Amino acid sequence: RTKEELDVKLKDNGDNKNLILKKTKDDVKAHLAMVELKMKDLELLTEAEKIARKIALDEDIMKADEKRSEQLEKRIKDIQEHVDYVKSVSATQEMKKKLYLAGLEKSMEEAGKRKEEAVAKVVEVAKEEEA
Repeated sequence: RTKEELDVKLKDNGDNKNLILKKTKDDVKAHLAMVELKMKDLELLTEAEKIARKIALDEDIMKADEKRSEQLEKRIKDIQEHVDYVKSVSATQEMKKKLYLAGLEKSMEEAGKRKEEAVAKVVEVAKEEEA
């Protein structure tokens, strides 16, 4: 009888051991499945963060390019305004120079006429004195 009881207990212990082992294996499989799922989620999250960083970087590059273009347009506009100003000043100076030269030429003509008149008077006075 004791041997039978021991055999039954031994068999029960073996069955319990097998049940515990099976439960532990199932728990480990479930845990591994959960770990795999978490790893996939983490990979997806990492990839999403990579894409978000790339999009943000591309946006920053586009903003920098846009700002550079705006600055370039402003510089071109400023240079064009300066060129227009220089042309205006140059035209004004040319006009003043022409007016000055015209006035100088008129002055010289008048001086030439006065000189001729003076010479003519001197010649006339000399002729009168000779006569």
